[in-house]
Amino acid sequence: AALLAVAATIPFSPGTAVGQCDGPLFPGQTFATGNGPYSVTTGDFNGDGVTDLITANRDSGNVSVLLGGGDGTFVAPQIFAAGNNPNSVTTGDFNGDGVTDLATANGGSNNVSVLLGDGEGTFTGPQNFAAGNVPRSVTTGDFNGDGVTDLATANRYSDNVSVLMGSGDGTFAAPQNFAAGDSPECVTTGDFNGDGMTDLTTANRLSDDVSVLLGHGDGTFAKQQGFAVGDLPQSVTTGDFNGDGVTDLATANFDSDNVSVLLGSGDGTFAAPQNFAAGDGPTSVTTGDFNGDGVSDLATVNFFFYSGNVSVLLGSGDGTFAAPQNYFAGDRPRSVTTGDFNGDGLTDLATANLFSDNLSVLLGGGDGTFAFPQNFAAVLGPRSVTVGDFNSDGLPDLAMASDSDNVTVLLNLCDGDGVLLGDVNQDSAVSLLDVQPFVDLLNTGGFQAEADINQDGAVNLLDVAPFVDLLTGG
Repeated sequence: AALLAVAATIPFSPGTAVGQCDGPLFPGQTFATGNGPYSVTTGDFNGDGVTDLITANRDSGNVSVLLGGGDGTFVAPQIFAAGNNPNSVTTGDFNGDGVTDLATANGGSNNVSVLLGDGEGTFTGPQNFAAGNVPRSVTTGDFNGDGVTDLATANRYSDNVSVLMGSGDGTFAAPQNFAAGDSPECVTTGDFNGDGMTDLTTANRLSDDVSVLLGHGDGTFAKQQGFAVGDLPQSVTTGDFNGDGVTDLATANFDSDNVSVLLGSGDGTFAAPQNFAAGDGPTSVTTGDFNGDGVSDLATVNFFFYSGNVSVLLGSGDGTFAAPQNYFAGDRPRSVTTGDFNGDGLTDLATANLFSDNLSVLLGGGDGTFAFPQNFAAVLGPRSVTVGDFNSDGLPDLAMASDSDNVTVLLNLCDGDGVLLGDVNQDSAVSLLDVQPFVDLLNTGGFQAEADINQDGAVNLLDVAPFVDLLTGG
């Protein structure tokens, strides 16, 4: 109580800028998972309003659920069995009880595992349901309009999509398989012909095209239509790139080092691809408005180009894109995400860098340009990155799944006004120098005994060093 009383006398008021946060400070904490976490996603699995994490662990054939404490920490992982080599995990309510459930696409056992949540952070199952050969990704949708969540997988070796209709009790019917292109890598949903029914599209690695499967609304799909793209497409995303209200497609093409943009006609067909250069070996593409003009832009993460980089392609609003602006990231970036990481209202980028074992944050300038990357250490082999608020402060934090069988959680210490919390001396860093005024005040305020934390007979920086370490992740 005495220490709190002294702290209250320091001229520091809530909401006062204590050092402009030109870039966020992300102290990292590491939490164990299963073996080979290949993807990570967020959810609230025990209904406490706090963000939790889940990883799909490809090498150990299970998922890890890490329940958040609301302060940026996570309890020891709970491990739940899945099929062999789960490549991806998604969430949904598969039995209609209002509780979040899980589904994994298992490339080693050619099935989907469904784990039903109990609302307290534990899961029953798995119940395994057959899919095609080597499912690489799984997505959810209501494909027959009955209000029940269904599943769809992209199957690399059987060159098709498996659609599993949900019964509403957590079980799924035998798969209906619909042909796609050669080696579909991922599947996503959209309404490509404007009929209000969910359609599917896949990016096909070996046939260099996307497959569009138009839904009939009864759980079946029309014969796939193939539309050419660049060489070895790795991912596909949707957007409205020419402002006509119709869904368009964009793919990241690994071998041709470009992005293919396919403008939708509104009837389920797409124009011939327009190809726009990107960096060397783009593995994924995401959308955002990076220059604040209300038009969708694109960003790719590029696996090669010496140490790896990010390409930003600014949209013109008519479906075309400017030449790429390339920005350095870490070594071999594998995934990219967006967020406002310094509270200035502008979209920033973050990449997980597989070979340099770190995360790169590129702060947006609001005009489509990005600052030189700020790199934050992770553990060996970060493969995927996601955004969440892990300490309930309203700021976007980051989590990375790594090949070293863990998740690194990086907490954002910028407040919503672009301020670095705790930087009293405004040197853009939280350090022992920031608490020297507090130590001086303790030495003159009659609280020396209470403040001598390490009991060495003096009040000095050694007494407050543990608190600074906690702030900075030391």
